[in-house]
Amino acid sequence: QKWEGEVNEEVDLNEKAARSVHTKALLEKDEERDKLLTHLFGIIRFNHYSPVQATAQAAEKLDSIFGKYIAANIQREGFEDESGHIVGLLNDAAPYTAEIAALGLTDTITQLKTVNDAYEALRKERRSETVTAKTEALKVLRPKTDASYEYICSYIEAAYITATSDDVKTLIERLVSDMNQVITDFKGSHKSSLAQKKAAKDPKEPKE
Repeated sequence: QKWEGEVNEEVDLNEKAARSVHTKALLEKDEERDKLLTHLFGIIRFNHYSPVQATAQAAEKLDSIFGKYIAANIQREGFEDESGHIVGLLNDAAPYTAEIAALGLTDTITQLKTVNDAYEALRKERRSETVTAKTEALKVLRPKTDASYEYICSYIEAAYITATSDDVKTLIERLVSDMNQVITDFKGSHKSSLAQKKAAKDPKEPKE
């Protein structure tokens, strides 16, 4: 039970690593982004029907530029996908400052960049904080888990040596085999995870 409790502590630590003090701030920044995007897209759509020709033309031009983002409803995307699409949107918007100004959206575009940059900065801080906290906690917890595991192994070994029947020895051998399989599976899963992370970081070869 002691070892099980320590293992559960490690599992809990991994779950907590996904959360941090930055989570609330990130959600707030994401909500700001969503509101700005909704306002931006709404103004463009609304001004399609402007009786002022120059305004309607500006709206039509921006709709052709931002249409893919509007259609994708990027406010509803995953956080990182939304960040990337906002960067793309801002890059696409750069040549059309006159049209953006004609619809009174200059401040909106500026705010969108500011908020998106702030969101990404917070996300990087959270990632760094998570890694640091998890590493420090594991330095304390892992030796306790390892010590308990060694104790269990010693206990199993002693039980095997003192076993008075082949049936008992067979049960112990099966237990050891199951434990070894769990460890093997875990190591395989860990190596696979590392390989996937490495592959994701490696640059793709250009297509011929």
